[in-house]
Amino acid sequence: MNFEIKTATIKDIEDIQQLNQVLCTREHEELDSTIVPDWPCSVAGQRFLKNRLTSKKSLVLLSYVDEKPAGYLIGSISKVERYRLLSPYAELENMYVLRKYRKNGLGTAMFERFLQWCEDREVKRVRSITSVRNPLGLKFYKRCGFVDYFMVMEMEL
Repeated sequence: MNFEIKTATIKDIEDIQQLNQVLCTREHEELDSTIVPDWPCSVAGQRFLKNRLTSKKSLVLLSYVDEKPAGYLIGSISKVERYRLLSPYAELENMYVLRKYRKNGLGTAMFERFLQWCEDREVKRVRSITSVRNPLGLKFYKRCGFVDYFMVMEMEL
Protein backbone atom coordinates (compact mmCIF):
# COMPACT_ATOMS: atom_id res chain seq x y z
CA MET A 1 0.00 0.00 0.00
CA ASN A 2 1.35 3.41 -0.95
CA PHE A 3 0.60 6.32 1.33
CA GLU A 4 1.57 9.94 1.63
CA ILE A 5 1.98 11.91 4.85
CA LYS A 6 1.92 15.68 4.90
CA THR A 7 1.97 18.38 7.53
CA ALA A 8 -1.61 19.59 7.71
CA THR A 9 -2.60 23.24 7.41
CA ILE A 10 -5.76 25.12 8.28
CA LYS A 11 -7.04 24.21 4.80
CA ASP A 12 -7.16 20.57 5.96
CA ILE A 13 -9.40 21.20 8.97
CA GLU A 14 -12.46 19.48 7.47
CA ASP A 15 -10.52 16.28 6.73
CA ILE A 16 -9.08 16.30 10.26
CA GLN A 17 -12.55 16.94 11.73
CA GLN A 18 -14.04 14.01 9.81
CA LEU A 19 -11.31 11.60 10.88
CA ASN A 20 -11.45 12.86 14.47
CA GLN A 21 -15.22 12.40 14.46
CA VAL A 22 -14.77 8.78 13.36
CA LEU A 23 -12.37 8.33 16.30
CA CYS A 24 -14.69 10.04 18.80
CA THR A 25 -17.69 8.03 17.59
CA ARG A 26 -15.75 4.77 17.83
CA GLU A 27 -14.47 5.62 21.29
CA HIS A 28 -17.97 6.61 22.42
CA GLU A 29 -19.50 3.37 21.13
CA GLU A 30 -16.73 0.94 22.06
CA LEU A 31 -14.59 2.40 24.85
CA ASP A 32 -16.03 5.33 26.77
CA SER A 33 -19.62 6.54 26.65
CA THR A 34 -18.55 9.92 28.06
CA ILE A 35 -16.74 10.83 24.81
CA VAL A 36 -18.83 13.28 22.76
CA PRO A 37 -18.99 11.92 19.18
CA ASP A 38 -19.62 15.32 17.58
CA TRP A 39 -16.95 17.16 19.58
CA PRO A 40 -14.67 17.81 16.56
CA CYS A 41 -17.44 19.87 14.93
CA SER A 42 -18.37 21.76 18.12
CA VAL A 43 -17.14 25.29 18.74
CA ALA A 44 -14.63 23.97 21.31
CA GLY A 45 -13.49 21.20 18.98
CA GLN A 46 -13.01 23.58 16.07
CA ARG A 47 -11.09 25.98 18.32
CA PHE A 48 -8.81 23.14 19.49
CA LEU A 49 -8.13 21.95 15.94
CA LYS A 50 -7.52 25.47 14.61
CA ASN A 51 -5.08 26.08 17.45
CA ARG A 52 -3.18 22.88 16.76
CA LEU A 53 -3.11 23.54 13.02
CA THR A 54 -1.65 27.04 13.47
CA SER A 55 0.56 26.79 16.56
CA LYS A 56 4.34 26.49 16.19
CA LYS A 57 4.28 24.23 19.25
CA SER A 58 2.02 21.70 17.53
CA LEU A 59 2.29 19.25 14.68
CA VAL A 60 -0.68 17.91 12.77
CA LEU A 61 -0.03 15.20 10.22
CA LEU A 62 -2.54 14.01 7.65
CA SER A 63 -2.03 10.79 5.74
CA TYR A 64 -3.51 9.81 2.41
CA VAL A 65 -4.02 6.55 0.55
CA ASP A 66 -5.01 6.95 -3.09
CA GLU A 67 -5.43 10.68 -2.45
CA LYS A 68 -8.10 10.04 0.23
CA PRO A 69 -7.60 10.94 3.92
CA ALA A 70 -6.62 7.76 5.79
CA GLY A 71 -5.36 8.95 9.17
CA TYR A 72 -4.00 11.80 11.22
CA LEU A 73 -1.81 12.59 14.20
CA ILE A 74 -1.89 15.62 16.50
CA GLY A 75 0.99 16.31 18.85
CA SER A 76 2.25 19.30 20.76
CA ILE A 77 4.93 20.53 23.10
CA SER A 78 3.61 20.93 26.62
CA LYS A 79 4.82 22.58 29.78
CA VAL A 80 5.93 20.21 32.49
CA GLU A 81 4.05 20.16 35.75
CA ARG A 82 5.93 22.30 38.28
CA TYR A 83 6.52 19.37 40.59
CA ARG A 84 8.51 17.39 37.98
CA LEU A 85 12.18 17.72 37.05
CA LEU A 86 11.83 17.53 33.29
CA SER A 87 12.40 19.66 30.25
CA PRO A 88 9.34 20.46 28.19
CA TYR A 89 7.84 17.29 26.82
CA ALA A 90 5.68 16.49 23.83
CA GLU A 91 2.32 14.83 23.96
CA LEU A 92 0.90 12.67 21.22
CA GLU A 93 -2.59 14.02 21.83
CA ASN A 94 -4.64 12.35 19.18
CA MET A 95 -4.04 9.77 16.49
CA TYR A 96 -6.25 7.66 14.28
CA VAL A 97 -5.89 5.50 11.19
CA LEU A 98 -9.02 4.26 9.45
CA ARG A 99 -9.40 0.53 10.08
CA LYS A 100 -9.05 -0.50 6.43
CA TYR A 101 -5.59 1.13 6.30
CA ARG A 102 -4.15 -0.31 9.50
CA LYS A 103 -1.23 -2.77 9.74
CA ASN A 104 0.46 -1.26 6.69
CA GLY A 105 2.99 0.98 8.44
CA LEU A 106 0.96 4.18 8.17
CA GLY A 107 0.57 4.76 11.92
CA THR A 108 4.22 3.91 12.55
CA ALA A 109 5.34 6.29 9.80
CA MET A 110 3.30 9.16 11.26
CA PHE A 111 4.62 8.38 14.74
CA GLU A 112 8.24 8.33 13.51
CA ARG A 113 7.72 11.67 11.79
CA PHE A 114 6.31 13.07 15.04
CA LEU A 115 9.37 11.77 16.94
CA GLN A 116 11.68 13.47 14.44
CA TRP A 117 9.74 16.72 14.89
CA CYS A 118 10.21 16.34 18.67
CA GLU A 119 13.93 15.64 18.35
CA ASP A 120 14.35 18.68 16.09
CA ARG A 121 12.92 20.75 18.96
CA GLU A 122 15.17 19.09 21.56
CA VAL A 123 12.24 17.43 23.33
CA LYS A 124 13.50 14.66 25.60
CA ARG A 125 10.24 12.93 26.58
CA VAL A 126 7.00 12.06 24.79
CA ARG A 127 3.79 10.88 26.36
CA SER A 128 0.44 9.64 25.19
CA ILE A 129 -2.70 9.04 27.19
CA THR A 130 -4.59 5.97 26.02
CA SER A 131 -7.67 4.21 27.31
CA VAL A 132 -6.95 0.92 29.05
CA ARG A 133 -10.01 -0.35 27.17
CA ASN A 134 -8.16 0.11 23.87
CA PRO A 135 -5.91 -2.96 23.60
CA LEU A 136 -4.96 -2.30 19.96
CA GLY A 137 -3.91 1.26 20.78
CA LEU A 138 -1.94 0.12 23.81
CA LYS A 139 -0.19 -2.56 21.77
CA PHE A 140 0.71 -0.02 19.07
CA TYR A 141 2.12 2.49 21.56
CA LYS A 142 4.13 -0.16 23.40
CA ARG A 143 5.53 -1.40 20.09
CA CYS A 144 6.60 2.20 19.41
CA GLY A 145 8.52 2.29 22.70
CA PHE A 146 6.07 3.75 25.22
CA VAL A 147 6.02 2.19 28.68
CA ASP A 148 3.38 2.27 31.40
CA TYR A 149 4.02 5.31 33.57
CA PHE A 150 0.93 6.79 35.21
CA MET A 151 -2.42 5.22 35.83
CA VAL A 152 -5.49 7.44 36.00
CA MET A 153 -8.43 5.95 37.83
CA GLU A 154 -12.04 7.16 37.88
CA MET A 155 -15.19 6.17 39.69
CA GLU A 156 -18.87 6.95 39.30
CA LEU A 157 -20.67 8.59 42.23
